[in-house]
Amino acid sequence: MPQLPPADHRVAVASAREARTLADFRADLIGRSGVPVLRTVLQQRVFARADLLRCQRALRGLSAMAPRLRPDDARHRLGYELERLVAARHELAESALLDALRSGDAQLKGPDRSAALRLLGAAGTSVTDRLGLPVAAAPRDVAFAARAELARWQRIAANPIDPGARHRAASVLIRTCEQILAHPLVAATARPAPRRTGAQVG
Repeated sequence: MPQLPPADHRVAVASAREARTLADFRADLIGRSGVPVLRTVLQQRVFARADLLRCQRALRGLSAMAPRLRPDDARHRLGYELERLVAARHELAESALLDALRSGDAQLKGPDRSAALRLLGAAGTSVTDRLGLPVAAAPRDVAFAARAELARWQRIAANPIDPGARHRAASVLIRTCEQILAHPLVAATARPAPRRTGAQVG
């Protein structure tokens, strides 16, 4: 029977003393094991993105195959269609940027990197998750936060000193913010309320 290391043994004994029931003891050990954190990471990085990851894998395979083709119209057409597909599907651009941020290849550091990860759905893919807002945030608050994020990435995209990787990342994030602002519930807050005309008194 495997023996627990001394430190783990002490933790298990302390947990057993504090637990009121066997279920409490089991839940405490599972929480200490790191399994819930691992489950959350897998859900966010793998399961929730399964379709996108499969699509990216297929695109990488086609991109790797293109240089091995003869330099003719078919090869150029394949390259063009791959670029067009990525440009048309913003989710692919977001997923690629998310992977680049996690690997450190996107030239975004500190608060910009944290904001970009959140906006790309690293902590959850709902609109409020992406903007760091409570689930029950009002559409007006969502619109305000989205406009603030849009202004942040527009400033980075307009800075001629920033390297190209930052510009490319900012372009993706600008489009993400624009999509959030185009959501019907959010967009409604940007439209002026209809003018009310009072009834005429005869």
